[in-house]
Formats: sequence, structure tokens, C-alpha cells
Amino acid sequence: MKLLFRKYWLFLVPLSLVFCACPLTTANAQDDYVRVSGAAINNSVWSNNPSLTPPHWHVAPTSGSLTNQVRILVAAYMGTDLTAEPSATYYVNPTNPFSPPLAVTDPPLTGGNYMFLGIERGATYSIVAWADGNENFLYDAGEPMGKRVITPASDVSGLVLLIEDDSDDDGMEDWWESHWFGSLKQRAETDYDNDGLANIEEHAYIFNQTIP
Repeated sequence: MKLLFRKYWLFLVPLSLVFCACPLTTANAQDDYVRVSGAAINNSVWSNNPSLTPPHWHVAPTSGSLTNQVRILVAAYMGTDLTAEPSATYYVNPTNPFSPPLAVTDPPLTGGNYMFLGIERGATYSIVAWADGNENFLYDAGEPMGKRVITPASDVSGLVLLIEDDSDDDGMEDWWESHWFGSLKQRAETDYDNDGLANIEEHAYIFNQTIP
């Protein structure tokens, strides 16, 4: 009886090894990619309204087209170049790209959840959420945005993207900089037009006409 059991056990071992080895190739291929998910939250007060100037200027490249309307999107960009074509785009609010954009509300539109599959493991990505004011489904400098740069070694969940008016945290709203400077490269302490006032001082004059 013992001999028969040993023969049976020895016969099972190689079968189990063959069975276990079969899916390993597929598993290894899947291991090349990870999942990234989280939420986009809109903290911007930008209303995409040209009649409120300043401060609500339209943005490049088409000077806006949808007064008081906005669409919240999230995109995954390979690397850190946001002028490149995104690897994938997720439509957060509204979730259907064929639905019309939503009206800007006060408090601002909350946003929603997103999920990307097929993110390359170990590669650097910029995960960007923004308020798309000109309906080109791409992030344009000046549109309120939030960004996280990640190099995921495994699945990432709960990645929160805060859409802010001042994404570079220099005290000047992105859409204000985009209108006056054409980009977000100016610093608060520099004097863009060489009139003796720093950029941040110009910003204060524009917003508060009571400052002498």
C-alpha cells in the first residue's frame, strides 16, 4: 500500500509542476503594467467667462469658447512633457465625452474618480487633472490643473489630484499668467515689462484697484 501511494504521489508531482508552469508566461507579461486610480477634486474658482475681466480670462490656444462651462478630465502623460500627446485620457465629469460640458458652479464642480490600466511599471508618468475650458480635450497652459508625477513599482490607488488656479504656487493664477505673459515661466519677483513693479505687484494692482 505504501509503495502504491509513493508511486501515485511521484506521478502527481510532475503534473502539478506542468500545470503551475503554464500560466507563468501570461503572469509575467501582466507584471509589466500596473493600475493607477484615484480622484480629481476641483478647487478652482475660474469660470471661463470673458465678461469678468479681470480676472477670468480665456486661455490658449483657441481663446476659449464656452462661457461658464467646463469639463473635468484626467490624463496620463509619459514623462513630464505636458505638450505631448497623453498616453490615455479619462473623462471624469461628465464621464461621456459626447455629453456637453457642465455649467460652472459655486462652490466649484467637485470632480470624480478615475482609473488607468496599462501604465508601464517603473516608467515615469505625469497624472494631470484639469478644467478643460476650450473643449479641445487637451491640457493648455492657463487652464486650472493639478498634477502628480509618479514612477509606480506596483498598483497605485487613492491618488488625489487637486485642480488649483495657481498650479505653480507662485501667488499668480495660471490663467492670469497665461494672459499677460503667454506662459507660466515668469516668477513672482521678476519684472516682466520693466516698469519697476514686480509681477506679483502687477497682479495685486489688477485685482485691487484701491492700491495706490
